[in-house]
Amino acid sequence: MPGLHASSIAGTCAAAHFNSSGRPAITTRMTGLPVATEAQARAAAEALRAQGAANALVTLGARGVMAATAAGTHHYPAPVVDAVDTTGAGDAFVGAFAAALAEGRDLAGAIALGQGAAALSVTRPGTQPSLPRRAELSV
Repeated sequence: MPGLHASSIAGTCAAAHFNSSGRPAITTRMTGLPVATEAQARAAAEALRAQGAANALVTLGARGVMAATAAGTHHYPAPVVDAVDTTGAGDAFVGAFAAALAEGRDLAGAIALGQGAAALSVTRPGTQPSLPRRAELSV
């Protein structure tokens, strides 16, 4: 995607989320790097930070989240669940992640809440009906 750069999207954000799914993934289009493995996702997240994102999150679906911050890069494994329908899992993650930041949680706490929401959402059919309510998330 010509001209697409993390600094133009996320330079002023506390955290930027880049989905690793799609054809080709937005992360790959922005960095030129594949994200098929944990090591590749780590390199891509770090490349996004180098482009200007304060914090870069690369979601990897059932494989978790790679987060690159000023403190370093860390992989957060996803909770293991029996998935029924993965449609909307990224939306569940981002919504809960943003809510957690608004509640004053740190990045790790926000990722945990996002992952909990995504994990719960994939155990239910549908997109909107599968999105959990805040009270359902104990994290």
